[in-house]
Amino acid sequence: MATGAIPKWNKSDDAKLLDLINRPNNGIDLSRGKENVKRIHKHWPNRQWKNFATLIRGKLQDLKTARLLHGGRRCKLSVTQNVSSTS
Repeated sequence: MATGAIPKWNKSDDAKLLDLINRPNNGIDLSRGKENVKRIHKHWPNRQWKNFATLIRGKLQDLKTARLLHGGRRCKLSVTQNVSSTS
């Protein structure tokens, strides 16, 4: 992988992220803040922080938009409902 390249994000990673967000009482939500991104990064320790933070903040924004489009704040999303088309 070239220096500065954003690592490839797979459908399985989408599923894992959604599972982390939907799991109660783990402190992970859809906020794009640094503390939330740090909590998420602990589940992908082999990824570079800077590239991961950039990637995950975009994913969280897409998920937040999808959640609003599919029924509001309490709606749980599935991988098939994710509107993000980035890889």
